[in-house]
Amino acid sequence: MSYQPRKRKDMPGSKQTAPDLIGNVVKYIVIIVLIMFFVSRARSAYDLGYSIFNPKAVDPVGSGHTVTVTVTSDMSVDDIANLLVQNGLIENATVFKIQLKFSDYDGKLMPGTYELSTEMLPSEIMETMSKGSDESSSSVGSGSGSSTSASETSSGEASSQSLTESSEALSGTPEESAEENN
Repeated sequence: MSYQPRKRKDMPGSKQTAPDLIGNVVKYIVIIVLIMFFVSRARSAYDLGYSIFNPKAVDPVGSGHTVTVTVTSDMSVDDIANLLVQNGLIENATVFKIQLKFSDYDGKLMPGTYELSTEMLPSEIMETMSKGSDESSSSVGSGSGSSTSASETSSGEASSQSLTESSEALSGTPEESAEENN
């Protein structure tokens, strides 16, 4: 075997050439960018998980407002979640859909007109919508069907009136109930 002298770049203490130095810098930059990317994705995944399993209402108790929403029987869960976001009842439609999948209310949301508050947790909204309103008869679709428009009514006079009539039919007029208690 013959002796082959080492190349200059293989010798300890030798200086790198410009192309080698640039190549190493590029490698380190790529590694740093990949690490930053994975850290940001991990943070996003943590935030998503936290918002799913630790839900909060949009407004704190005492500072919310009531919104009337109408859900039709041809609306999908995607449509309902987007409707709730548009009306300021939830912050994220994707989180709501995932929460619904993990809840006991999956596939049980009913069409109807609902008085919902921005103080309600997503689970309370789901519970209210799974009970249905006076005009509900079957659950809404759970797939991602066609988008339909849902109306937000400015006043809940019709639903308030039917609720008052229902309670009066059960217990008589408010005056009769007061007289019975005395």
